[in-house]
Amino acid sequence: MAIGRLVMSTRERICAIEIEESGLLMTTLRTAEEVRDVAQMPDVPLPMPDPQMLAIAEKIVDQQAGEFDPAEFVDRYEGALRELIEEKKKGHVPRARPAANDDTNVVDLMAALRNSLKSSGGESPIEQRPAAASRRREPAKRGPAPRSRPRRRGSAA
Repeated sequence: MAIGRLVMSTRERICAIEIEESGLLMTTLRTAEEVRDVAQMPDVPLPMPDPQMLAIAEKIVDQQAGEFDPAEFVDRYEGALRELIEEKKKGHVPRARPAANDDTNVVDLMAALRNSLKSSGGESPIEQRPAAASRRREPAKRGPAPRSRPRRRGSAA
């Protein structure tokens, strides 16, 4: 096994390189700052999931389950970078492309989920719940505002 360094996503990372059958296997490792002792982790109680939401999540996972074929995935960044390099080689000035995100198209996720479940032949457990507008919740009780701490002044180290 060899230990090395590589830059990935603008960060230097430690990696382990091993011989695996007829090739090499590289695994990125965590630094000491990224690893915590389990005893130091706080025990945070998790809320119980809503059974209907859990049923929906299981249905979605079942619908999306399938064989994984890595050949289906293409490095779009590398392709765009190679295209840009080729354009620069030809002497063309690269144009700034418009942002790919269209934030004006707002989708009702619950309606889309209902439609997805209906189209797959399953019944939606969401339909059994009362509409959000008809449910009333009591306003949250507020406690006293936290006291602010005075700023400490000192020399930069």
